[in-house]
Amino acid sequence: MKIALPLLLALVPTASTAYDASLTDAVKSHPVPVMAASTRDKETEVIMAALLQRPKRTRAENYYLTATPRKDWGEKGEWKDMPDAVYETLSSHQSYYYKASEAKLENGVVKDKTTGNEGWIEWIVIKEWISDTEVRVMECSYRHLLACHENTVVYHKVEGKWKLKNIESMVVS
Repeated sequence: MKIALPLLLALVPTASTAYDASLTDAVKSHPVPVMAASTRDKETEVIMAALLQRPKRTRAENYYLTATPRKDWGEKGEWKDMPDAVYETLSSHQSYYYKASEAKLENGVVKDKTTGNEGWIEWIVIKEWISDTEVRVMECSYRHLLACHENTVVYHKVEGKWKLKNIESMVVS
């Protein structure tokens, strides 16, 4: 099944995450043509490439980023923030996400801690390195039980850049 990437990403919001490692200068540029030295650097490289390929988020949309997968949230949304460099890199590309610590989970609904407005929490989890140039990723987004999704996708590195290769599964509620 072939689906145009921009159309797919516009229809299905994707989730994202990052790790505690600092981003290299190369990862801060778009597109992301870098060779990572460590596994953690490679994971950050894939995650940043995925985030920079998706539709830009506006400040009004209330999207929050976390490195915390769904199974570890707890009842009130015990989310960890990503490194500041992730938010800075995204905002430099006019894609705005709030820190996960600015949101809470209230009765199963993601809300802004200050305003109480509903929002989305997003994260990306590296599920499996298939090879040095191919990785299986879980991308998730959650607002409440009837507004969430989970995608398993494969990214591959082509000419030094991570690109979406295929979508293996999609679950939407």
